[in-house]
Amino acid sequence: MVKRLFPLFSCLVLVACATPPTATPTPSLIRVATTPVFEGLVTQWVIEYGETQARSRIDLRIYPLEDALKAVETGTVDVIVTGTQPPRGWFATPLSLEGIAVVVHPTNSIRSLNHEDLAALFNGDIDSWSELGGEELPVQPVIPLPRDETRDYFVAQVLESSGFSPDALLAPSPFAMATLVAEGEGAIGYLPLSQVTDTVRVVRVDGVLPNATTVEDGRYPLRMEILALAPEEPGGMTREWLAWLQDSVSKSTP
Repeated sequence: MVKRLFPLFSCLVLVACATPPTATPTPSLIRVATTPVFEGLVTQWVIEYGETQARSRIDLRIYPLEDALKAVETGTVDVIVTGTQPPRGWFATPLSLEGIAVVVHPTNSIRSLNHEDLAALFNGDIDSWSELGGEELPVQPVIPLPRDETRDYFVAQVLESSGFSPDALLAPSPFAMATLVAEGEGAIGYLPLSQVTDTVRVVRVDGVLPNATTVEDGRYPLRMEILALAPEEPGGMTREWLAWLQDSVSKSTP
């Protein structure tokens, strides 16, 4: 009996003396919403944050603007990232500036446009590129869907009192915008600078080509402020993420 009990006794002693395993902390969840127009930009921010932080993870959701505002108001998400101004009384903090690039088909010979040209091209007053010294091609405007932040911005900054041409094609996302412009020789559209692909060509606006430097210093005229919005100022890991993001963006700005 002694020979059989001793190993059992030793086992009990070892178990009693062993250090209890340390539980791995569950990362905090930050629930973030953005709109299709800024999906690519915010996704990149989420990836960069995940590569440097282990204490939290981000659940990114993509909604139309009205649904995003409703989601943060009802607590479905903690904060939204958008280019629209906040409802009265809401918390808002700036994150970055985003240039709005005007793009044409790669074979289009036009290299620069001013505000008046842009308005006339998008509202239908100019219907052939030959009127601006280009090829004898019909102009085909491509525009975002209604309530898209870049659409509202473009109307306010460029079209002012005039509306879009009734012949304009609708693009539901920046990817669709680039695709439609790349497919039409006479097409012209606009999208966030961070979403531009090599399938289209960016033109100068008022003589300035958009890039990180010209957007930041204001020389490029079409730029939007990207904001984080919530009904109340976020706390905890959401606040830490916003602070990290502002610091990261400022360090990457020329």
